[in-house]
Amino acid sequence: MDDKEFSSMLEKSVEMRNRQLNPGDELTGRVVGESAEDFFVDYGGKSEALLPKDEAEEGTATGSVVRVRVRRISPDGTIYLAGRISRQSVDKSAIRMAYESGMPVQGRVLESRKGGYSVELGPKIRAFCPISQIDDQFTSDPLVHMDKTYWFKILEFSDTGDIVVSRRAYLRDEKEKKKEELLKTLQPGQVLEGTVSRIMDYGAFVDIGGIEGLLHVSQISWDQVNPHEVLEEGQKVRVKVTDMEHRGDTLRISLSMKVLEKDPWETFGELEEGAILEGEVMRIKPFGAFIRLAPGVEGLLHISEMAWHRVSRVEDLLSVGDRVKVKVLSADPDSKRISLSLREVQGAPEGEIAEGAQVDGIVNEVKSFGLLVTLPGGKVGLLPKRERGAVNPANAFKEGQPIRVLVMSVDEENGRISLTTADKKDLMDDQDYRKFAPKKEDKLATLGDFLADLKKDR
Repeated sequence: MDDKEFSSMLEKSVEMRNRQLNPGDELTGRVVGESAEDFFVDYGGKSEALLPKDEAEEGTATGSVVRVRVRRISPDGTIYLAGRISRQSVDKSAIRMAYESGMPVQGRVLESRKGGYSVELGPKIRAFCPISQIDDQFTSDPLVHMDKTYWFKILEFSDTGDIVVSRRAYLRDEKEKKKEELLKTLQPGQVLEGTVSRIMDYGAFVDIGGIEGLLHVSQISWDQVNPHEVLEEGQKVRVKVTDMEHRGDTLRISLSMKVLEKDPWETFGELEEGAILEGEVMRIKPFGAFIRLAPGVEGLLHISEMAWHRVSRVEDLLSVGDRVKVKVLSADPDSKRISLSLREVQGAPEGEIAEGAQVDGIVNEVKSFGLLVTLPGGKVGLLPKRERGAVNPANAFKEGQPIRVLVMSVDEENGRISLTTADKKDLMDDQDYRKFAPKKEDKLATLGDFLADLKKDR
């Protein structure tokens, strides 16, 4: 409440001062001091009125502006105020005033009865609270409220003694008050304490004072987490308001817990290329696997870096939860990307594939342009279709079929091996062939090119 609004209300209170005050009259004033038991309220009268602390709203302190009712006036003219009615000094007239003004009343849950609870508001004053009105959330165990003292709002009142109260209505009103006060100051960047109210697969809703904000799963921690495993309903959490978006009459508030913690990339240290680290397989994709190296720090192990032989499916080698040792190929802290290799840690397979070697392999894949052959040690070479003459590889070979081949050329830099059929080995021994055989930089030359060059020389 700003000073202008307070001044307006104070003027009305001054008007009230000029006539006789009666119990139940509404006043607005400012708390100007306090004792051990009371607040002193300046409402514009000749002297301050007393507001007992147990009948003041939560959060009341010196300087607070309060809207209260005249509770009673003592014979010496002292005015006693109330913002709510406590059990210590309640009577039927106070209950009627609370009902008419909407002030909360204090009550103790005595016993469970059919459809609800019996609530003691004061000596010989009982009320009924329906079970649906005892809380603002579903009550699965009615006994949890037994012998508890709560604040209630009176829904029904009659001179015959029938009183119906609701704690749910009181909680709703309190949340609205807190919401109105919070919205006056709430802005992105604020750090608040909230209570986890609901947990979903995609995150959690946090009550930050009468308003719920969304704490997305990606904002809970720098690490990959399951909201159901790291949060509990009712848990107190510190959150930062990251965004406020108005959509019509709806205000959407985005919250974050992880921004209040240091970025793990800053504390993980510099990664050097070639470093060997141990990590855990967190997620598997068709193109590779993500390896957790530290909380909030992951690297990509591409499928091509898993083994020296061809890997068709990541799942054939790795499973989520596996612990693996990997080698850092590259690291970019600015973009938070790390490239990893598993096969580099394992080392290259024994047995070098040399030019001119005759080896036995297995047909890995049959393509329209030739055969991909797995060689000893896991390396893969290409036997082009043109090296099979008129024979169509798709008709003559099947995946998994053994085949003997001759290594035509090896390009270590690009990882390419060119093959031909083993029945042409005699040509490899010919000095003229060695003279004109394709060099490493002439990677696309074939046996057909060689024969054409040999015919020209003759």
